[in-house]
Amino acid sequence: MASSFLSFSLLFIAVYTADGFQSYYVEFLPLRDFLKLNLDKTTFKPYVRLQSTTPPAGKHPAMLVCSVYDFYPKQIRVSWTRDGQEVTSDVTSTDEMADGDWYYQIHSHLEYTPRSGEKISCVVEHASLKEPLVTDWDPSMPESERNKIAIGASVLILGLILSLAGFIYYRRKAQGQSRIPSLKPVYTQSETSLHQFGPVSFHF
Repeated sequence: MASSFLSFSLLFIAVYTADGFQSYYVEFLPLRDFLKLNLDKTTFKPYVRLQSTTPPAGKHPAMLVCSVYDFYPKQIRVSWTRDGQEVTSDVTSTDEMADGDWYYQIHSHLEYTPRSGEKISCVVEHASLKEPLVTDWDPSMPESERNKIAIGASVLILGLILSLAGFIYYRRKAQGQSRIPSLKPVYTQSETSLHQFGPVSFHF
């Protein structure tokens, strides 16, 4: 029923007037064409994530993965540059994969042998971008190591805060106890005389 409705190009409407029923028709755009027309004018910029991974058994000891997410439309180009020169060998890429919510994602892999001082970049070209989106790889520290350091620093700071709180609590508790007045025995006059002259001994 819905498909038949969308296939019509004219819609007839009967309107009751003083002269009786009058028939009118209006042109309408099928829903699928309406959606296509609007989506063709819509673009969504991609999000890029560049990370290192363990390569499969091959001729290179290192591999980079350039993952591009949340872009629309589907057409996109992902490439690699090394010291400003485009790399075409040892590069593999997946097809554009739909996320199920109008967005797409793609993943490109580069196997390589690291060189000191080199600059490797992932370059993304898409209709939503005025110029190519270039993401440089920072080999100084892998992402996993940066995460470990961040977690370690957080744990250290938390430990220092707890230690400081415990120290403050202990000091306040100790100061509170020192303020409690000590109870001294109260002697009567006779007891005071005995304490002053010492014990009295009797001889028979």
